[in-house]
Amino acid sequence: MQPLTRRNKDEHPAVLDPDRTIVLGDVTVSRDAVIGPEVRLGPDAVVRGAVISGRCVVYNCELGRCAVGPRTTVTGDVGDGVTIHSGTILGQLRVSGEIEPPEVGEGAFLGPGVSVLPGTVIGPESIVMPDSVVTERVPRRGVVSGNPAMPTGMVVDAETLILEFDGKWLLLEGKRGTAFDVRLSDGELKITEGSPDNFGAVLEKDVVKMVRMGHAIPLPASRPFSIPLHVLEVRTKG
Repeated sequence: MQPLTRRNKDEHPAVLDPDRTIVLGDVTVSRDAVIGPEVRLGPDAVVRGAVISGRCVVYNCELGRCAVGPRTTVTGDVGDGVTIHSGTILGQLRVSGEIEPPEVGEGAFLGPGVSVLPGTVIGPESIVMPDSVVTERVPRRGVVSGNPAMPTGMVVDAETLILEFDGKWLLLEGKRGTAFDVRLSDGELKITEGSPDNFGAVLEKDVVKMVRMGHAIPLPASRPFSIPLHVLEVRTKG
């Protein structure tokens, strides 16, 4: 881990675009993290191996090895293998007084446009469907949807893979290529080459598109990274 300041951001290995990265207060970022352009960091942000797309606000939080999509606000603690899609608001910026931050457990999926209220806990390997507003605790492997978010199913099986980008190729579970489709059915994990439909990753010209639950987020392909990819099998109600 290495302190990140306004003075050393030009030299910090995690920062892709120092001229468009704003650092406020105490910020610590690991060397293997990736900070995209137009990201606002701090105060009290700790980034441990996360890959953060552009135009994000990251305050008062600790991020593990997770993927954060563009145009998101993150002010809560986030575990390894979490995917936070574009337009998500996790917690809120601290204006005055003490506001309890939310927590997101390992391997959780937050779809595009999700809002998570302060103090809310999202359990490990759970799913928050797009455009949901989370006001209460989501249990481990729970699936919620709506405003306010209500239970709509459960995750019945899960596998964890490591998705790596070495600067040129994608690597997944010993395979190497530019696109992988990953499926979990009847407890059997299958990895094939090709554009992913539900889970996987695609390397394009300047981004790695990480796909989870049929939604893709662009991750910067300017620097190597390694993050867990949790493959979840869902059973819906009804």
